[in-house]
Amino acid sequence: MDAVEILLLVLVGLSALVFLILDDLDPRRGSGESSKQSDSDIVIAKKEESVGAEGDAENRLESEDNCSERGISDDWEGVERSELEKIFGEAMVYAESESIAEDVRLQLYGLQKAALQGPCHGSQPMALHLSARSKWKAWQKVGDMSEEIAMEKYIATLSELIPDWNKGERTEAESRL
Repeated sequence: MDAVEILLLVLVGLSALVFLILDDLDPRRGSGESSKQSDSDIVIAKKEESVGAEGDAENRLESEDNCSERGISDDWEGVERSELEKIFGEAMVYAESESIAEDVRLQLYGLQKAALQGPCHGSQPMALHLSARSKWKAWQKVGDMSEEIAMEKYIATLSELIPDWNKGERTEAESRL
C-alpha cells in the first residue's frame, strides 16, 4: 500500500466514526443513548396508552357529559382510530414475517414510518449507507401524509399484495363469538 491508499483508508474510517458520533447525538433519539426502539414497540406502547385511557370510566363519563353539553361528539373517532391502529399493528407484524419484494417492502417501510413518526424531516444518510438511504427515500416519498392515512394506505398496500393476509385472525375472532 502506498501513502495515498493509507490516507484514504484513514479518512474513510474517520468519516465513519464522525457519522456514528453524530448519529448517536441525534436529539430525536434521546440523550445520547444508542438504544433502538423498534416500530412495533412504538405501536404496542400506543396501544397500551389507549387501553389505560379506556380503563378510567369515571373520567370518561365526566368528559362525555362536558362534551355533550358543548355539542361535541367524537366517540366514534376514538373507536375508529384504535381499531385502525390494531389492524395496522397486525399488518406490520404480518409484513415483517413474510418475504415481500424489496420495492414493496420499501414502500411499506415509508408508510410505516409516516404512520408512526410523521413526515420525514431528517437529513439524507451518507451515500455509503445504501440501505439507510433507500429507506430514507421511501419515507421521504410518502410526503406530508397524516398518520391515519399512512396506516390506511399501509393496510391497503399489503391487502393488494396478499389479499387474505388477515383472514386467519378474522376467523379466530369470529370463532370466539
